[in-house]
Amino acid sequence: DGTEPDPEAFRKAAEAQGYEGFPLFPRVSGLDLHGPALQQALVRLLAAPHVHGVELDADALVEGPRQPAADFPGLIALFVRLAGATPVGRASLGNGIEAYLFRNGETWILAAWSATDAPIDVRVPAAPEALVEAFNAYNNPIETQRLDPSQLTVAVGPAPIFIIGRNGSLPALVA
Repeated sequence: DGTEPDPEAFRKAAEAQGYEGFPLFPRVSGLDLHGPALQQALVRLLAAPHVHGVELDADALVEGPRQPAADFPGLIALFVRLAGATPVGRASLGNGIEAYLFRNGETWILAAWSATDAPIDVRVPAAPEALVEAFNAYNNPIETQRLDPSQLTVAVGPAPIFIIGRNGSLPALVA
């Protein structure tokens, strides 16, 4: 029907049917979402507890014979970045920013985007010993700046960015 997936409603419906802890692979079909909106919806869906994968319709990946969809590079980057990651929770980065924290072993992955088209500079806690990298929606490195030994700043726009950290304080962001 063109609406975005609601991870909390999905989780509740799955648990009501007895699927608590069962690996769920929801099928995303018929969504009239593209670009940043599609990536945002998929991050929200993957952040839902008990969801361990997403199956996309082929039309989300191709536009014709041997013609990848315009969203294909961003979708592949998103799935590669979050492969094997477990959702930790929604993160708090301030007004106008939606963010979710994932964990993959000793690596923390923060997916974040702004509710507006204009980029917003966001402060992220990062201990001095933290190994922190940031990537745009296409898995290209983006610049971060250290404000002081315990924080860095990064510009966040409507397309999800991914801040990857090891040995740091990203878990403190979970609301």
